[in-house]
Amino acid sequence: MASTGSGLLHCQRDAYALEGVSKVVACIKSESPDSSTYHVTLEDSVLYPEGGGQPWDLGSVNGIDVEKVVKGTGSNKEIVVDLKQPVEVGAEVVCKVDWNRRYDFMQQHTAQHLFSAVADKLFKAETTGWALGAEYVSVDLSTAPSFLTASQIEEIETETNRMIASGSAVNWKIYSKDQIVNHDPTNADSNSPAELNLLRGGPKGAALELDELRMVHIDGLDLNPCGGTHLRGLSEINLLKVMGFEKDAGRGCVRVRFVAGQRALNYFKESLQRESSLSSHLSVPPVQHVSMVEKLLKDKRDTAKRLDIYSEELAELYAISLVATPERALNHTTEAAPVTPVYAYHRPGADLKFLVKAATTVLALYQKAHPDSTSVPLVYLSGDSNMPVFVSSLDPPKAAKPVKKSAKATASDATPSAATAAVETGLSGAFVLFGSDALVQTLKEPLVQVVTGKGGGRPGRLQGTAVSLENLEEVRKLLLASVA
Repeated sequence: MASTGSGLLHCQRDAYALEGVSKVVACIKSESPDSSTYHVTLEDSVLYPEGGGQPWDLGSVNGIDVEKVVKGTGSNKEIVVDLKQPVEVGAEVVCKVDWNRRYDFMQQHTAQHLFSAVADKLFKAETTGWALGAEYVSVDLSTAPSFLTASQIEEIETETNRMIASGSAVNWKIYSKDQIVNHDPTNADSNSPAELNLLRGGPKGAALELDELRMVHIDGLDLNPCGGTHLRGLSEINLLKVMGFEKDAGRGCVRVRFVAGQRALNYFKESLQRESSLSSHLSVPPVQHVSMVEKLLKDKRDTAKRLDIYSEELAELYAISLVATPERALNHTTEAAPVTPVYAYHRPGADLKFLVKAATTVLALYQKAHPDSTSVPLVYLSGDSNMPVFVSSLDPPKAAKPVKKSAKATASDATPSAATAAVETGLSGAFVLFGSDALVQTLKEPLVQVVTGKGGGRPGRLQGTAVSLENLEEVRKLLLASVA
């Protein structure tokens, strides 16, 4: 061992230290005009800075909450802490660590070392990346050109938990870069420390510039370069649970997600709570959850198919009611039938499929009823997701909930009839406009403006979505003016 680690931060020398005194080297206010943050440089600290995949510690400096901690640009033992208040340069300050956050990171980080070491031992899987997230740890494992299988990942998990139960010691040691680079595990006469035979991964990136490297040692299993905070023994991890994995063909690896320590216990607790809730909602024990959900999904698919059929039939009946009753045309008179009948109605609960079917049927029925006519009806229909209270009338009733009326609404809007349709202010949904190619093209832009929507379609058809479907009277005036 070449060094006792005197060049390391306090948190790297003793990850269990919760409090320590540091000297303030600098205190600079953020240059951002909108920020009240002070960047405080400390000489050594129990607070761990962001680095090596591990997030920074939280805590306090002289009672001021720490927002962020990063490595300093000067000495290896300097860190920069972000605070909301300034501190005096040259003063000694008391730094305190948020232990719950620190210990969680120690459990997850040590678990990652162990998981990666076991994966390497069992399947020569190389750890090409890892991340310690707020919810879980992810590790990228490569066995290129092949990929780890589900059974292999389960085997890694099992062996990892066996190692946790063994309680093997975890510690750190300092080695010179030359010791690591020049070590030959096949040379029995080598004077190198025996644990160097456990080396998994040599110095990379910025570590290549260092003369000495801090190595994390799992007794009898692994030795790996790392500057993070770790546990003293594997038993403190308690357990590790793999949550899932995904194959990443582009990166040539499998990304495994897991939780360890208290996170794993919380994960099981939350899972049991969800399981209990599902049992209550489904009225079956946990072992029947999957079969019951599969049954419900099948029932839902079957119901959706039946509703599609019923909706199509209802759309046809709705169209028949419009064409079969002359008065349903907005420009109908008792003296003579209009050259171009205009229909404009809103139906709560109608989706785009319903509207298209109804409008298509109106055109087909009109052509069938007037085979010698060259005119094409102008049909505007809109719908929203508010289901009507009842559908005893083919012209839908007002929605059940009381709503604010548009400023332009008339008294007749209060009672639905064949000539009016009560709709809500600010209604969003779908709309269609079918008719002659020329009329639809002419009306497209002004109609979209009136209903605040967007849409497109082929000649003679405009369909889309809108957020002002309540402007039905304006739509009717626009359509009637176009055929006047």
